Amino acid sequence: MLIPRFSIKILLIVTTVAAVFSLVLAQALKGGVEGIFLNSRFASRRLGMVISPEYAQAHGEPWAAALVLTCAGIVLIFLLFLAFWTLGWIWEETIGQVFKSRTPQPSNPFASAGPPRQIVPPSEPQ
Repeated sequence: MLIPRFSIKILLIVTTVAAVFSLVLAQALKGGVEGIFLNSRFASRRLGMVISPEYAQAHGEPWAAALVLTCAGIVLIFLLFLAFWTLGWIWEETIGQVFKSRTPQPSNPFASAGPPRQIVPPSEPQ
């Protein structure tokens, strides 16, 4: 099948989530990256400078920046996990074969080619 089956409900949900994330990203990056945490409350504590409320309103919102950075961190952790898992898999399939022991594996005594041996001999039908 060339065209995957997506329901309109799933497509609308994905579109809505993407729109909300874009809105939060726009709030975080309003005024540029340098103004993410520069509102009057945070700037006076962290940078020791007084910023006018108009300047703070023209720049990014701290809550939006925190949410965007959290989502970016989750994506980064997932990508790192994927990269290390791939490296481990490649190692095991190529170089890891050299370090495996060549001892024969014990066989299962219950897996035989024939039926199991009967303890009580079958009786003849009468």
